[in-house]
Amino acid sequence: MRAPGSDRFAWEDLSIVSYNVHGLNIREKRSRLLQDLKHYKASIAFLQEAHLQEGRAPALKDRYYRRGYFSNNPDWRTLGVGILFSSRIPYIEQATHRCKQGRYIFTRGTILDQTYTFANLYSPNSKQHHFLRTVLNTLMKFTEGTLIIGGDLNLTLHPEQDSTAKQGSTPENRNARTLPTIHYHQLADCWRAHFLLHDALLIL
Repeated sequence: MRAPGSDRFAWEDLSIVSYNVHGLNIREKRSRLLQDLKHYKASIAFLQEAHLQEGRAPALKDRYYRRGYFSNNPDWRTLGVGILFSSRIPYIEQATHRCKQGRYIFTRGTILDQTYTFANLYSPNSKQHHFLRTVLNTLMKFTEGTLIIGGDLNLTLHPEQDSTAKQGSTPENRNARTLPTIHYHQLADCWRAHFLLHDALLIL
């Protein structure tokens, strides 16, 4: 049985974007977001701060992005994360795990018989290291195949490199507690690895 859309899909690099959308309750804002995703030919989009309330959330889809997985807050229009898939990606879901408060969502499935796990995280503004450690422990039990994590951790892990002010808004000891958790789970920052490799090639 062929996967839906597989006749239109050829293997290429998946284009993945991450947006902190600051609320999607306005129809015009949802429409602009979908237009942006189409313009940038995004294969998969990680969305944070959707501010949609569970049970009252409007649809976020069009003919280019028909499949989406969301975790919304049950009581308030706050928090909220989602993962959108382009209609041209033949993603077949196996399982999805949602945070009850809208802080994270995981979905696992296949694309042309290769298994992927996608995770979108939205960290609180404090105690980020506690949040990350707890969520990653849950995620590792769920994960199969290639793991791709996106989202907003609400901290700057390497402020001397990633901040124009050369300092982050979070205390240094909090970063020091977060980095060992990332290293323990053998996670790699794709953006940083790409640019480090690029710089190394320039030096050589």
